Amino acid sequence: RRKPIQMPGLQDVAEQLSTAFDTRVTVSLGKRKGKIVVEFGSVDDLQRIVEMMNASKP
Repeated sequence: RRKPIQMPGLQDVAEQLSTAFDTRVTVSLGKRKGKIVVEFGSVDDLQRIVEMMNASKP
């Protein structure tokens, strides 16, 4: 596997998401695409995060 590309500001984005969702979030960028990983501690925690994501829909 290749090492993820480091891009300025990527850690800031991860921290903003982590603060918004109140959980650990990692953001990685590959050569062509990126990945956001949102950790959760329980099924209830997952549901809370999903509800927060859906709340931003128009």
